[in-house]
Amino acid sequence: MCGRYTLAHTHREIMERFGLEQLQLEFDPRYNIAPSQTVPIIIKQLINDSTQPRLVLEIASWGLVPAWVKDPRLLRPINARGETLVEKKTFRGAFAKRRCLIPADGFFEWTGTGKKRQPILFRVNKGELFSFAGLYEFRTSPEGEVQRSCAIVTINANEKIAPFHDRMPVILTPDAEQHWLDSEIEDPTLLQPLLKPLDNDLIDFFRVSTIVNSAKQDVPECVKPLEASEIVESAF
Repeated sequence: MCGRYTLAHTHREIMERFGLEQLQLEFDPRYNIAPSQTVPIIIKQLINDSTQPRLVLEIASWGLVPAWVKDPRLLRPINARGETLVEKKTFRGAFAKRRCLIPADGFFEWTGTGKKRQPILFRVNKGELFSFAGLYEFRTSPEGEVQRSCAIVTINANEKIAPFHDRMPVILTPDAEQHWLDSEIEDPTLLQPLLKPLDNDLIDFFRVSTIVNSAKQDVPECVKPLEASEIVESAF
């Protein structure tokens, strides 16, 4: 699964990496993003009078709430299993028509239990920007407010992550991102090949401070290695 992640790159770096013509929203660097919090997502849509859809940065609550859910407290998954997206009513509609990119530059898993839980920060190519395959939904609250929410698609973990968790987020390559956002593709058989673990060689990881265990902590220390030169290559 993916229950915490980071997005500490600058606005301009995000614009350049994902080909955004303008950054419609501004947000601070995030070092410990947690479920239910507001997060940036990238979707493809028509802007003003344009005839071609463009990539747009929007904001969503992390925890998918389909439009048919009456009480969001009863159903708010943060992850969606890639193998069953077509089967599950909660994700089927979004998988067909409302796919998004969720920009990130790291994510956390843990080893140990209880108070001894040790957070591990996973990165791609030693900290570059990447995107999770995401789904998003719209829902109108009883007060008439339009609410956007999202979830991260997960898949069986690769060998690098498996010692810590049996699932991992789907991390898309730049080419796969364009395919994932193509709104004309609704056939799941054309999308399923994208839902695969990232190559082991592209991922590195290291131990970080246990302050990450508290979702209230969102500071640069969350992503600092316990030992500055330590890059872990195997499980503890």
